[in-house]
Amino acid sequence: MTGHDASRLAPLPIRPRPAAGEPVSSYVRRLARANHLRPSYLHGYLAGPPDYLRAISPQRLAVLSGRTAAVLERTLTGLTRPGRDTPGQPSGRVQATGQPNGLGASIGLGITNFLVPAIGFAFIQATWGRYTAARTLLALSGHLPWRLTAFLQDAAVNRGVLRQFGAVYQFRHVELQRRLATPVSQATSDPVVEGSVT
Repeated sequence: MTGHDASRLAPLPIRPRPAAGEPVSSYVRRLARANHLRPSYLHGYLAGPPDYLRAISPQRLAVLSGRTAAVLERTLTGLTRPGRDTPGQPSGRVQATGQPNGLGASIGLGITNFLVPAIGFAFIQATWGRYTAARTLLALSGHLPWRLTAFLQDAAVNRGVLRQFGAVYQFRHVELQRRLATPVSQATSDPVVEGSVT
């Protein structure tokens, strides 16, 4: 079914009357909510494949709302048939200046200008962000396993080397902790002799 093929569509059960001068997006929201649908789903359905973010097809909206396309075009603002642009209101997703408009461009602009820097700032400022960065760098250098939580759980539950108190893991044996904390060069040059006291 193409975007212009409205012959297979059936009207929605609840069809509110469009208000004169109402924006098409407002009417689609009211139509969706009256029929217990998400407005974004109804917009995508009205735009049709392959691009669900493009302008709404007046023919599809006319069938679903139980009105004629001519009545909807006269009543709603921002609803035009392709090829019948009104001045200053192109029917596609690109303005006359060549700049994109519509929901997709707005979302992209919002993500680029606000969300990416905000998430980056929050990642750096939060303890979790520093923890994740340190864990990733240590895992990349081979000093820490990639699945750190699974490793710690295995050491605590299955091996009995660690004990867990809330979010904290502690060594059960102080000597093991000291042995693992010493650098490799000192650990190999000072072997522990059996029966000796340190």
